[in-house]
Amino acid sequence: MIAQSPEELIEYNARLKAQRDEFARLLCAQQQGLDIGRSEGIELGRTEGLQLGRAEGIQRGMLTGQIILLQKLLQLPVSADHQFAACTLQELEQLAASLQQQFGVGRP
Repeated sequence: MIAQSPEELIEYNARLKAQRDEFARLLCAQQQGLDIGRSEGIELGRTEGLQLGRAEGIQRGMLTGQIILLQKLLQLPVSADHQFAACTLQELEQLAASLQQQFGVGRP
């Protein structure tokens, strides 16, 4: 570096600056790509989550309706909304199946 002429020093610094600029440009592009991918992933997750939530909500509503109807037909105490909300989907399915069996649904 010391032995270089002023022109060579200017060229060297220009090359060094160009390398650093290119590295910064690539780093910025990489960060933008990650940000875009993260945003798209979050949006996709929300969309899929809403679709799954709606489908489960419909299924829970149908099972709840079946259970209430069967409880009334069997002259049993009707469960409250908070009791249904505390149940998993599998528990609701089991309760509906049990009540159907008591009522004789599906028997020849």
